[in-house]
Amino acid sequence: MAEQTPIDAHDIAAGLKKAYENLPLLEAAHVAASKPTAPGYEPSSFNHKYATINGYKYHYVEEGNLDGTPIILIHGFPDMWYGWRYQIRHLAKQGYRVIAIDNLGTGETDHPRCENGDYSIYSAKNLAANIVGLMDELKIQKAVIVGHDWGALIAGKIGLDFPDR
Repeated sequence: MAEQTPIDAHDIAAGLKKAYENLPLLEAAHVAASKPTAPGYEPSSFNHKYATINGYKYHYVEEGNLDGTPIILIHGFPDMWYGWRYQIRHLAKQGYRVIAIDNLGTGETDHPRCENGDYSIYSAKNLAANIVGLMDELKIQKAVIVGHDWGALIAGKIGLDFPDR
């Protein structure tokens, strides 16, 4: 059996840094490749909003009944709110208040640079706190949190750190 090369944490961090530095390019390619497959799902047909949370400009889409049960959709990597387009419309028609965010570093949300190898602004703990900050900004006490891919990690962290939300 061949000997496995040990995983170097610095190599992983460097790879993540490179991925984040190239994120705008990846997003442009993703949007170009993600043309709507049915009428009524064009990005401009959704209700786009912005909020400043912990010093960062967050972009999100909000649809549905403002008095309905809030559902917050958290996308994975590399994706953005538009990956939820079909679920947004379906849940909104069911009477829910649907909020789909662009995570920090993606889409129209701020893309802060990591300084001196400190990636903590992109930690699950900080990203979860930012989403709870958005909930506070929108005066949402409790919500159904749904995550996909890396968004599931953030959703889980919200459940662990903010179980009452």
